[in-house]
Amino acid sequence: MTYFDTALLALLLLTLLGLGAALWPGRRAAPRPDPRARAALRQKAETLALRGRILAITPETSLPDLTLTPLGEVWLSRPKGVSAEGALAVKAAARFPLARALTGLRQRPKGGRVEWSATACAASPRHGTEQPRTPRPQATVLVDGSNVVMWEKNSGLTDKAQLATLQSVIDLLLAEGRAVKVIFDANIAYTLFGRGMSVEELTRRIARPAADIEMTAKGQIADAWLIDSAFTTGATIVSNDLYRDHPRARFLSMRRGFSHGGVAELLPPR
Repeated sequence: MTYFDTALLALLLLTLLGLGAALWPGRRAAPRPDPRARAALRQKAETLALRGRILAITPETSLPDLTLTPLGEVWLSRPKGVSAEGALAVKAAARFPLARALTGLRQRPKGGRVEWSATACAASPRHGTEQPRTPRPQATVLVDGSNVVMWEKNSGLTDKAQLATLQSVIDLLLAEGRAVKVIFDANIAYTLFGRGMSVEELTRRIARPAADIEMTAKGQIADAWLIDSAFTTGATIVSNDLYRDHPRARFLSMRRGFSHGGVAELLPPR
């Protein structure tokens, strides 16, 4: 075969491949994994998980509904005018695995910067305060569906919600042998598909028959429903929401995660 014949054959193969892609647009190769991008997203999820463990940051030395046990001091410096509360919380949670609160928060000018410091404390509900049920390994995992489908958009990877992220999360949990219940806000179909639909149609779209799919009634807040269910059953919630507006969520078992190209990864529960 001459060089000309080889080149002509290669051109013919490329043309056929292009024609195949045009005729079957749904048959696309899976995106190549990007280890560096996934590592960066994993680090962000781990930072969020640490930040979520700190329930309160206050200049006070006590909190009315929590019993506190001091663990040690944490400090860092920041330029003037730059808040350090979030970074201080992450540092405290990483240094003291039992830390749940920062008390005695204070700032001290030091040169052109500000030194922030606080006392990391373990925390538990005071006697008589309603407490969530102890997390149970066999309990159904509750998935905050409206939050999970936004993981890639919130990371700046896409411009819209991704159903594939939720499907990947369900697959991961089922592979662990867990029962899965997904709870959505009532407007989720508009978020995903631009129109309303019944929970039955949504379930068919998700195409994971082993998972229980629920959607709140219009006007009902999915977060509250999700948290109340976890509070009474001891279930773990999969979500990147910190639920700061829901005091009952403070001692629940949470599981954070991320997604890249529709392939999710879950961190261990905290």
